[in-house]
Amino acid sequence: MLTVLGFEVTPIGGNGEPDGKAEACLGFNEEGKNKSYSLTYDAKSTAKNRIAAATAHLSGLRRHREVHKADFSLEVAIDYQGAGDDLSAISIEAKNEKVTMMTAKDLIKLLLLITPKQIGLDKLRELFETCYAPQDVHQWIENVEKMEVEKPPYYELIDIIYDLQKSDSEAPVINIVRYQLKAKMGRDYSTTQVKEWLVLLSNLVPGSVTIDGVYVGVQASAQIIKERVHKAISDIPIGIQPLYDEIFR
Repeated sequence: MLTVLGFEVTPIGGNGEPDGKAEACLGFNEEGKNKSYSLTYDAKSTAKNRIAAATAHLSGLRRHREVHKADFSLEVAIDYQGAGDDLSAISIEAKNEKVTMMTAKDLIKLLLLITPKQIGLDKLRELFETCYAPQDVHQWIENVEKMEVEKPPYYELIDIIYDLQKSDSEAPVINIVRYQLKAKMGRDYSTTQVKEWLVLLSNLVPGSVTIDGVYVGVQASAQIIKERVHKAISDIPIGIQPLYDEIFR
């Protein structure tokens, strides 16, 4: 599921090892500072629905982070004992070891919010830097759901890429798409912003919008892809659908 969030994932596994390592490759900012980060991740399962602090092995997760030279740690489980209590053992240990503890339900909700709330890897860094206890993670996701965001020009991007493919013998590149979008919409957009929108689109309709480095493409006509977007929205849980309808109107 971390690949859907935009991470490059390397499975590890094995005795005494994390399930894997996920990297957010964000490049450098204008000051030349590296914006990329990484995290080790583990998914816990148990016969009980709620995992206790002892079962979570948070000190071990901290060691995973240190051994694999990651910036953050993430653990996902069905639920945690004391998840709603800031003074519970799981909450206190999560903060002490700086491990982000997320319930499966919250992870699913986060995945559904990625597109309508335009949550890129840069924004997700805030989650891993500031939220450790399950209740803090839950509240961060709830706050994201309430965020007001600019309506992205998703359909315009689809039209531009499709038109470029029809009129040029080479695959469109993101910089050209950005330039065309600027001309069409009468406002400026950053390359990073355009790429994030395209990644979100490709996650919503996999196989219809593709990204390969600086190259982008659509694998059907613009109209067909828009129909696939509507179909994808209809498959989303009812409570989240209005958020998608708002940005794809």
